[in-house]
Amino acid sequence: METNCLLIGNHISWLDIPILGAQGEIRFLSKSDVRRWPLIGWMAVLAGTRFIERGAHQSEHVLSQLREDLESRRTVMIFPEGTTTDGRTLGRFHPRLFALAQSSGVRIQPVAIRYRRLDDPAPDTAVPYIGDDSLIANLGRLIRHPGLIAQIHFLPAVYALEGESRRALAERVRLAILASLNALDRTSTMTAKDEVSVVDDDEIPFRLEPGAA
Repeated sequence: METNCLLIGNHISWLDIPILGAQGEIRFLSKSDVRRWPLIGWMAVLAGTRFIERGAHQSEHVLSQLREDLESRRTVMIFPEGTTTDGRTLGRFHPRLFALAQSSGVRIQPVAIRYRRLDDPAPDTAVPYIGDDSLIANLGRLIRHPGLIAQIHFLPAVYALEGESRRALAERVRLAILASLNALDRTSTMTAKDEVSVVDDDEIPFRLEPGAA
């Protein structure tokens, strides 16, 4: 992971934040609902997370705060899909927050996130926090979920090109993450079929054993 840059990642679960936060000092942008979640909200506030209210037209204010963070040489992480997905798809990246990298020469480091089980190379279906899922139900599944592995790939950093629109920059970063996720799919298929163990320096194993807190 590079420091003093803008991290851009796909978003699957609330679990993304503590796992990524364990890799270094990162300031996250999150929806305001998270602030009210038991324990997780407290941890988010403690980490200096910036919160945004949905539909409250706060983007300019949030952009100003995040720009100050980057100018103070902090690392900032955003999830431009604006929601979580099932881990098998990658949503559209909303381009507005990519303005952070357009005028200040800020590096963007794409981050590809994937969860799987120790005994199954396919994307895990218990982790995604989507739809009408509740935090308690999701947390309960994770606690009872043996051999969970988080694959976090920090990809090469990129810069906004001269004259490149926010939409074009967002799509370029999205395609880099999509290519990494597709590569994980190919590696997983090979591992399952041929019992080949592929080790990546950016792969962070994270296991939740039964009964773990």
